[in-house]
Amino acid sequence: KHLVYLRECIEHDDYDEAKRYIGIAKENIEKSYKRINTGYLPIDSLVSNAINLAETSGTKFKSDIRIEKERITIERYDLCVALGNLLDNAIEACKKVSNAEDKNIAVSVITTDTALVIDIENSAERMENPNFKTTKENEIFHGYGISNVRSISEKYGGVFTIERNEASWDAVLIILI
Repeated sequence: KHLVYLRECIEHDDYDEAKRYIGIAKENIEKSYKRINTGYLPIDSLVSNAINLAETSGTKFKSDIRIEKERITIERYDLCVALGNLLDNAIEACKKVSNAEDKNIAVSVITTDTALVIDIENSAERMENPNFKTTKENEIFHGYGISNVRSISEKYGGVFTIERNEASWDAVLIILI
């Protein structure tokens, strides 16, 4: 979304607006970056931003980030798409939970000798849509996240699973490194 807007600014020779917009984005990243600091910016910025968003919506957020950044071979773009979509879905699901005490997200990102493992478990209301299709109004602009994560998993010879429990979702992405 950000890149689409920036591209329009550039195509219309509105460089001042593009610079202003980049400045705002940079400030937000810098604020978020301080929450998680592994030294690997894609993970640090996305998880830190998710923490901020979760707190804003009254969701408890736990993270366990244990990575060796040198082991991560996935393209940063692909990592941002996959992790970003999984975090967005977790936050959206928690927003729909009616009882504030039941809003929880637990994120684990770990590198092993052979894989990058991303495990996100989040609270959820009763399952209304077992086929994982978007429940958002404008389906043209939404509903691609899970399929994008699945495609990235396949691209890197990995595994992607989603499990529905009584009051939660658990998404696990394993990328071979």
